[in-house]
This record gives sequence, structure tokens and C-alpha cells, in this order.
Amino acid sequence: MRGVAFRPAGRFIVAADVDMNRPEADGGDRQNVAVGAEHWFGDWLGIRGGARVNLEEPDVGPRAIVGAFGLSLALSSGMYLDGQLTRGRDGVERGWGVSGRVGF
Repeated sequence: MRGVAFRPAGRFIVAADVDMNRPEADGGDRQNVAVGAEHWFGDWLGIRGGARVNLEEPDVGPRAIVGAFGLSLALSSGMYLDGQLTRGRDGVERGWGVSGRVGF
């Protein structure tokens, strides 16, 4: 995966990524392209959202877009609670998660 991110204003970040190779996955070949954005409100709340599409899907109509939303809460300096929700067209592309993170 190769990508680029930039900060057009203050605490707002935009990013884009693309798979440079085609790894084989359980559902067949995959080559994803993804875009997303993140914004921090103060020092304690960050929200993010994005979408990705698999370029290797069979050409049987519109490609399925998988969307995601997440947030981070700063519990203290360098300690975060993260959550994410992913939605796609089937169970493989749907999920959620909660995690703790420590930054230095």
C-alpha cells in the first residue's frame, strides 16, 4: 500500500492510498484504492471517515464501495480510546472495533 496525506487546514487531514501489488485474499484478488479524512476538535476528540473500493472485482456492474467511520478520545496525554465502524455489502465487509492506544 502506498499513500499520501496532507493537512489543508489546521487540524484537518486528507489521505489517499492505493495497493501497488495484488495480494490474493480469501475472496480472490484484491487491489484497493482508499480515501479518507480526519479532523480533531480540540485535543480530546478526533473523528474520521473514508471509503475504499476493490479494483479487482469482476466487472458485473458498479463496484462495491466500503465505507468506514471512526473516532478517537484522548483519555490523557498520549493515551487514546479508539472505535471504528465499517459497512460494506456483505458480512466480510462489515464490522466494528474498539481499542486502546498509547502514543509517544
